[in-house]
Amino acid sequence: MKIKSKEVKFSDYFNIGHWCYILDINKFGIEYNEKELLNEIQEYKYIIIKGEPFEQSSEVSKFIKKIIKKDENTKIFIYCTGKQKPVALGTLHNVFYNVVIPLNYEGLNYKNRINDNINYYINMGANFIFKPNKKEDINEIELIVNNNSIPRYLVFVDYCLDVNWLYQFCKKKKYNICINLEDVFNEFI
Repeated sequence: MKIKSKEVKFSDYFNIGHWCYILDINKFGIEYNEKELLNEIQEYKYIIIKGEPFEQSSEVSKFIKKIIKKDENTKIFIYCTGKQKPVALGTLHNVFYNVVIPLNYEGLNYKNRINDNINYYINMGANFIFKPNKKEDINEIELIVNNNSIPRYLVFVDYCLDVNWLYQFCKKKKYNICINLEDVFNEFI
């Protein structure tokens, strides 16, 4: 399995503030020895896997199963774009999917950001995280949510705009607000 980076820090967005091990998985990363990596992360009860983990789907799925087999109390939070779905993971009770859909300002057209795999994540009850840069990005969020029939209770808007405006908007639309600890405590980190 190829990994771009690994680090230990506090979790954000969901289950905020837990000390966790974070793996940024990328097919262009460095190949790591699976046994050494399993030993390295075994003391952590919260594992975050981010990047594009399902570009290496079978390897990542096997690795996740080994983590859980070693300790069934470990919670694994997978952050991905939702363009690819996992192979042979099924509905493990301690694996949570968080789909971070890129918005237009990131320079990708709609078809390169969203495909039919989004339905898999909707059926799995994944959280859908949107990170608007400006108020106009909210229109695009609405478009994506409506075009893909994403249930509103699964939609989370990152706390990165005017907090009063964002609060009123999310309250009106029945969306959730999520917080990135690094953004909130940036001056302390």
